[in-house]
Amino acid sequence: AAPIPAPTPLPTAVPTPLPTKFPSAAPTDSPTLAPTTDLPTLAPTTSSYTTVSATLTMSGLNASKVSDDDLDAIKAGLASVLDGVDAGDVYDVAVTDSARRLRGKSTVLPGFTVPEVRRALRSSSATVSFRVAVDIATSSFSDKSDLLSSVSLDLSDADADSTDLISAIQVRPD
Repeated sequence: AAPIPAPTPLPTAVPTPLPTKFPSAAPTDSPTLAPTTDLPTLAPTTSSYTTVSATLTMSGLNASKVSDDDLDAIKAGLASVLDGVDAGDVYDVAVTDSARRLRGKSTVLPGFTVPEVRRALRSSSATVSFRVAVDIATSSFSDKSDLLSSVSLDLSDADADSTDLISAIQVRPD
């Protein structure tokens, strides 16, 4: 019999009498074993980790000069001013330049050239972005909004008085 040029929409009611190209596997001598446990599988676990992202601007910081050691120091410094957060909870610390121009009179001071005065009026600053990830089950935070509120409040405090943050960053972690 010649093959059918196009597939049929339904299988045929009668099996084909011709043998297949490949033999079927031999039957096993004994039946397969029953499952080893009657216990149901465990339900999927839910993660109690939560993450918030934050940024802050640091004056006088040049992102192009920030080393990996500096990033570690910034991470440790952030953890020191964020209540309930350890350095291991701070991730993805990144520093990018954000040049800022201060306003000032273009008067040349005695002993300074015009370019020196212009450089003095420009201040470099950098944006530090990072994430804080904590396990709600083992932290002091009740939920993500509690973590976000705490991080926001602590960063506002650090913005108002950056002494603790700067001191913690300057003391390099071992």
